[in-house]
Amino acid sequence: MSITDEQFERYQRDGYLVVEDVLTPDEVEYDTDIALAGNDYDESDTVSLPMDPGDVLFQHCLLPHYTAPNETDRWRRAMIVAYMRSRSRFTTDDRPEWVESHPIAGDEFPGCV
Repeated sequence: MSITDEQFERYQRDGYLVVEDVLTPDEVEYDTDIALAGNDYDESDTVSLPMDPGDVLFQHCLLPHYTAPNETDRWRRAMIVAYMRSRSRFTTDDRPEWVESHPIAGDEFPGCV
């Protein structure tokens, strides 16, 4: 979906994050350590999202993003949440090496699928 320049300006003014299709699913390399080299993008295409302490930002995990270094003496916390259908499962055969998770289901988590 493409947006007009007028819509883009309004979205930026009102604080919306505009995400347009960049890669097709076939072009995405699913890796757990994806990094863009400085010459992989044009810095003029980046969008700054200033945030205040306590703010929260939700984004797709494959959206290229950057966080400036934490220069304070306090921890910067991040929480990663993955939403999957209740029928989604990693099996022994296809479980990625990086997956160290515990399913939130069953008797240990009453009320969860």
